[in-house]
Amino acid sequence: MKKGELYSRLRKTYIIFICTFDPFDKNFTKYTFSSRCHEDCGLSLDDDVYKIFLNTQGDRHQVSKSLANLMDYINNNEPNDDFTRSLQEEVELQRDDDGKRALYMTYNQTLMEMEEKGKIKGREEGRAEGRAELAKAIKKIMENMKLPADKAMEMMGIAKEEYPKYMTLL
Repeated sequence: MKKGELYSRLRKTYIIFICTFDPFDKNFTKYTFSSRCHEDCGLSLDDDVYKIFLNTQGDRHQVSKSLANLMDYINNNEPNDDFTRSLQEEVELQRDDDGKRALYMTYNQTLMEMEEKGKIKGREEGRAEGRAELAKAIKKIMENMKLPADKAMEMMGIAKEEYPKYMTLL
């Protein structure tokens, strides 16, 4: 396959992220990226894949009036042109559909449960990492001061009921 043949077969692709914050702290309303090689910035794929980040808080002077209206609509849910009015009508239509509302609520509940499980897992992993780091410090104290494990843990202010957890890590 010759250079460019693969890309001529692919369709132009846009991946759009709508953010209610500025993801890159440059105050742009729109950030557009295309495929570049990380190791050699002069090398690009020319694959017509674009990633666009829309910042609803960005400077409106950089974008078209219709995009500015859309960003304003996302921020305050007040339609201010034909497109945002039609979008508002569709949103209301979807909200009023009981079947879709139930599906959305179930989906939203699933997302919240997944998020909570992720938080719990993250806390557990963080605690395990913290205990491992503390165990390293206990070992250093034991080696440097020639102390038994319980004395080293006592010096570090670890509660006695926590000793068995750290003993398994030493």
